Amino acid sequence: MKVKLAIALAVIAAIITIIMGFVNHARMIVILYRTVISIALFGTCGYIMGLVYEKNLLPYCMKLLKEEEVGSKLDIQSSPDEDSIIESEDEIDSEKNKGAKNDEFAPFTTNNLRRVKSPEE
Repeated sequence: MKVKLAIALAVIAAIITIIMGFVNHARMIVILYRTVISIALFGTCGYIMGLVYEKNLLPYCMKLLKEEEVGSKLDIQSSPDEDSIIESEDEIDSEKNKGAKNDEFAPFTTNNLRRVKSPEE
């Protein structure tokens, strides 16, 4: 990773340096030494950035991914079926409707959705 990032940054910097040299009508020797300096500078910076990424950021990201996978597996295992959710919602609705007044709040469930009528035009 370190070497790939260093090479990529060095090539991009070299291309930009060469293009800007031609745009500004610089002499060939000026373009050459600026390109060499930018390749060395950005290659070193890219290597250091890759080193920091591999040592610090990569282990942290891997740790987060493992925690997320464990959490998603637990969510999948502990989530009930849709049929049992619908049945339990129907039971809750029937219990609430026994002692509920018309002006009380009722949660919007699939059973309530079936009762909604579209306005007639």
